Amino acid sequence: MSTAVEPTLNSRSQSNATNTPDDDLLQSLKAVKEDIGQICEMLLEEENLVTLFFESLAKLAPLLPSTIPVSPHALLENVAEVARADLDLRGCLILRYHDGRLELKNLKNETNRDLLMRTVEDIVPKFKRLAKDYRMNVEYRIKLLSSVTKELQTLADGYSRISS
Repeated sequence: MSTAVEPTLNSRSQSNATNTPDDDLLQSLKAVKEDIGQICEMLLEEENLVTLFFESLAKLAPLLPSTIPVSPHALLENVAEVARADLDLRGCLILRYHDGRLELKNLKNETNRDLLMRTVEDIVPKFKRLAKDYRMNVEYRIKLLSSVTKELQTLADGYSRISS
């Protein structure tokens, strides 16, 4: 009676023996399975981040114009044909072409992620200027209202003394 034991897949991979083509295929499939699991987790995280990005942008709506200009050169696709590009705060990229066509790209869609990244890279540096412009506008209103209010108070006080 022979006591030889057939090597199993596990014992073969754990031993110092060289892997068979079947072992290599199975190891490759296991690695692909792990990669796919990680990809699924990352895509879910990316989807959540995109949602949070546009929710945050919408909350800043009072500080921002209704659309933010995007450089057509930042988009890379059909750049020669695009006359103007704007991002609305809900996540649509509005493309205006030289021939008068208008196209909307929903940057929340997974198929437009690369376009979203190029758009974000173009608009985020503009936030500093937009915030500064908004602040200067508020400062101007305060200065004007302060001066006018002070003069109105002086007039009202003078009128009160005359009419009493």
